Amino acid sequence: MKRQMINIATNDGGEEIEAYVSPEFPGLAVHRNARFSDTWTATHIASGLVISCGFRLRRIASEFAAQAGRLLDFTKPGEEVEQHIADRPKLRAKFRELVQRFR
Repeated sequence: MKRQMINIATNDGGEEIEAYVSPEFPGLAVHRNARFSDTWTATHIASGLVISCGFRLRRIASEFAAQAGRLLDFTKPGEEVEQHIADRPKLRAKFRELVQRFR
């Protein structure tokens, strides 16, 4: 896992932060939560949007990101990822199950 600066979407527009990226979860990054530094977040790099947050450990956030990456190609632009999920109710359900399993 290597460190990389990414831009995340915030209420104020955006913020550049340090995150961890890995070939295990292409298109996603894991980083400390920008507001609550005691938790970890998985973010879609291309859009800067949070995929899921509130993980207690970086390892858990990384495992989640790797599993999420097996469900969906997060190397695609944000609009494509959103549309892919919106068009597939079974995929949405699997993704929700995955989020619950890692909480």
